[in-house]
Amino acid sequence: ASKVESQFSLLVDTSTNPFFVNIPFFVPGLSIQTFIDASTPVGDAESYELRLTSNSDGPFSWSIGAYSYDAVDEDVLEVAFQPLNQPTAQPVVFVGRGNRILTESFAVFGSLGYQINDQWSASVAMRYANEDQELIGTGQTSGVTGSQSFDYVTPRFTLEYASSDNTLWYASAAEGVKVGGFNSNAAGLPEFTFDEESNWTYELGLKTRFMDNRIVLSGDIFYIDWENIQIQSAIPGSTISVNVNSGGATSSGI
Repeated sequence: ASKVESQFSLLVDTSTNPFFVNIPFFVPGLSIQTFIDASTPVGDAESYELRLTSNSDGPFSWSIGAYSYDAVDEDVLEVAFQPLNQPTAQPVVFVGRGNRILTESFAVFGSLGYQINDQWSASVAMRYANEDQELIGTGQTSGVTGSQSFDYVTPRFTLEYASSDNTLWYASAAEGVKVGGFNSNAAGLPEFTFDEESNWTYELGLKTRFMDNRIVLSGDIFYIDWENIQIQSAIPGSTISVNVNSGGATSSGI
């Protein structure tokens, strides 16, 4: 189990002249010295995991488990001005918007392995996950709300061959998922939400040792196939940048 709490503010002075603090803004009592705060002032997350693993000398091995994750994150974008003739005072927020995102995630997982003989072994693993997201607007975006849910299953298959006591060959295929989310700056538009992306990763590799295990050599060939990949893009006819789902992509290498 783990719990993380954080709270901070990051003010960036966008003024080009330190004497701007002495020049009045049109709002009485404020100067034209401007600050931008784009941060996560509040963060709170809790996670729990329970795992059971077999302990036997037979050819089968297994493990099962469950995982939960709850989080609250608040993002803000504020414009603040320094009080007139007070360079050490706290800047005063003039306008701001933001959102609070609540995340609840739960997963169950398991794996089953089989030692075929002294050289060959195989395993299969499966994970089911559910994630619920809720967005609540704050500041100027107060009243903006949204919710969405993601359900997915990610399998993994592995085959291993020990050609000697020091050399292991392996092949694997696994699916991964990256959940979607919200574009809070696009409330009321089709781009307000974006979907999950997924990929299949295929690997073929080896691990070997030489000179009484003093030298370890490993190599791997991989191929990754993405679907609905998430990218950043500008909404046509505007300057708003959002996360959207694009087409597919592939990657391969050694």
